[in-house]
Amino acid sequence: MLYLQLLWVFFKIGALSFGGGLAMVPIIQREMQATGWMTAAEVADIVALSEMTPGPLAINAATFAGIRSAGIFGGVIATLGVSLPSLILSLLAAKFFFAVRDSRLVSAGMTGIRPAVAGMVGASAIHIVSLTFTGHEISKLLNNMPQIDWFSVILAVTCFILLLRKVSPVLLIVLSAGTGLLWRIISQTFF
Repeated sequence: MLYLQLLWVFFKIGALSFGGGLAMVPIIQREMQATGWMTAAEVADIVALSEMTPGPLAINAATFAGIRSAGIFGGVIATLGVSLPSLILSLLAAKFFFAVRDSRLVSAGMTGIRPAVAGMVGASAIHIVSLTFTGHEISKLLNNMPQIDWFSVILAVTCFILLLRKVSPVLLIVLSAGTGLLWRIISQTFF
């Protein structure tokens, strides 16, 4: 019965989550807490793990949540559940795409969905930050500003600007690793 419940819960999550993995986080959290399978902090941990591992966030989060809830087979079932709606919709969209691609109704619907997805992603980011930093930790961070690794801050801002200018993310990762290694050598040698 647990496996059917996992399949159904993650099928709903996959079917109702427009906008990809981050838009899915609030729904995953609500469902995991409603079923008693996880706490909000555990969901935040799963999102962090999902972001660190290769592959789409939604698939990784479903796999981790399924394993956490019902073992390895639970992970397989949850992954299947979250993937099925996309597979079904993709097959239907492929079949009917040319018939509706110029439809004003379809275009208007997509225009309405975009801001909702942006709001869901923003809410997810705020929620993850609030679970990560309590007010006490934020004030402690602000009081210890001289201890901030300014090299890392400058590198992150530089990468952000270069990403906006369409520089390859793979190139930025390689250059950042090289820059960090070079900075470590220089700072240990001269400082």
